[in-house]
Amino acid sequence: MEVRIEVFIRDKVLKVLQRGGSLQGIQGEYGADWAEAERFPIICGRNSFEGTKMREGDQRTPRGEYYICYINDKSKFTLFFGLSYPNKEDAQRGLEANLIDEKDFGRISSAIDKKERPPWNTPLGGEVGIHGGGIDRDGTRGCIALKDEDVLILGKYINKKNTDKERGIPAKIPVFIYF
Repeated sequence: MEVRIEVFIRDKVLKVLQRGGSLQGIQGEYGADWAEAERFPIICGRNSFEGTKMREGDQRTPRGEYYICYINDKSKFTLFFGLSYPNKEDAQRGLEANLIDEKDFGRISSAIDKKERPPWNTPLGGEVGIHGGGIDRDGTRGCIALKDEDVLILGKYINKKNTDKERGIPAKIPVFIYF
């Protein structure tokens, strides 16, 4: 069964969509065979209404298409699902704004092409993810936060049949982040 995640910053909601299995044949609003399996309230980066993430420390949640590239099940936030931020589009914006050089751009592009974790140590920032810790605060530094009980439910979708057990890494579950 395929899983994808959609995040809506303005509506403060995260949706888990599934395709296949018992849902096969359902034509929903999300396209052929996709159906909403879960919906969770979230909080995002404190400054996300000012635009997409541009650099380390701007407290914005990135917008675009990413994938889960890292899982920390020993996080202080219950679970942490690292996103492939920065992606190529983020790197291109960073290059054009002189935030990164060609070398950083190349390292990011190469990692994305290989579906690996991109470098999280550039001026664009990194270690952006989906995690628990609750939603009863003004916002995050750029991550997407859920209630602890919700991130545990989300973890079942991400880990269940979606992890490369031989290599111990998550399958590249797509995450779409919209304003």
